Amino acid sequence: MDKTSIPFGIFNVEFLGEYRNLNHVKVDLYSAALGNEDSRRSFVVWQASDPDNYDFFVKNFDNIKRDPRLCEEPTLEMLKGWAKVWDNVKIGGKKHGVY
Repeated sequence: MDKTSIPFGIFNVEFLGEYRNLNHVKVDLYSAALGNEDSRRSFVVWQASDPDNYDFFVKNFDNIKRDPRLCEEPTLEMLKGWAKVWDNVKIGGKKHGVY
């Protein structure tokens, strides 16, 4: 069996006070096999209904923030490439040839 890493983005949303029950993590999955961003998959993990998985992603995010060696620092060339892709997929942008 080969090990494969699937890159993902984590968005931790935390509310204060009476709205804490709305705390959640949104996970966006990325894959080189996607034809465009429209076919990217995401899911939401609610702290109230799935605390184990919520804690997993929050702790993962905290570990990445504490140890920057866990993530590669993007080069200026990479950032420009990502900006070009995101500019093409935003509302009103071109969607032709986006990978």
